[in-house]
Amino acid sequence: MPPGRSGSSAGAAARWTACWSCRASTACPASPRTPRRPPRCGVATARAIALRPRVQLHDGGPAANAFVRSLRAGRSIGLCADGAGLDADVPFRHHQPEPDRLLEVVRLAGADGPADYPRLHVSAEERAAAIRLLPGERPWVALHPGAGDPRLRWPAERFAAVATPRRVRVRPVVVGAEPDVGAAVAAAARRPVADLTGRTRLGTLAGVLERCALVVGNDSGPLHLARAVGTATVGLHWCGDPIGAAPRAGPGTVRC
Repeated sequence: MPPGRSGSSAGAAARWTACWSCRASTACPASPRTPRRPPRCGVATARAIALRPRVQLHDGGPAANAFVRSLRAGRSIGLCADGAGLDADVPFRHHQPEPDRLLEVVRLAGADGPADYPRLHVSAEERAAAIRLLPGERPWVALHPGAGDPRLRWPAERFAAVATPRRVRVRPVVVGAEPDVGAAVAAAARRPVADLTGRTRLGTLAGVLERCALVVGNDSGPLHLARAVGTATVGLHWCGDPIGAAPRAGPGTVRC
């Protein structure tokens, strides 16, 4: 690399290191290419950074806690297992509902909140898009056969069997981000199945799930999204996952 380029890169790296906090802005006095503003870095920013807690919510792994402890600023809080502690921590228990576990951590920082699902707002535009995708008055039932972890996937032919009975006057629709999985369900079903896999953004998907009378899905994002918009759900969980991921028992909740 030419010496000029090397020196330029070194200078840019020095400015980034010395002034990383104000580089988050579009203007920084340390950079000659941006308009000058009063610097955001300095004593006030350093104090603010020092007060920010470092929060570890990813299980109680020694690797994660060691990394969090290596960050110099702020007080470290989080989950702890196997003695890899933080400044303040709570024990990591495998068989515990996930909302309860995370709330235990944030209480260490003085925050709190209900463990119930918050209701997600669906905009008028998202509802209109859902109506265009799922027209008519007869109720729809959404099937979500995908999941990031293959172990969480109920077989496609089982979802096809759910979609097949004709005596139930509902229309099945497959949703999700994996067109190949949706196509497998539609091909195995013995009746027409609408396939929206790969065709909806997150907001439109929320509208689609809200429009459905029921959502049947693996333990994954769309299942939780359906609960957040108030749609009845049938969740398919793998082994011990219902303890951590299923909604807490209450009116209308059936576990089998």
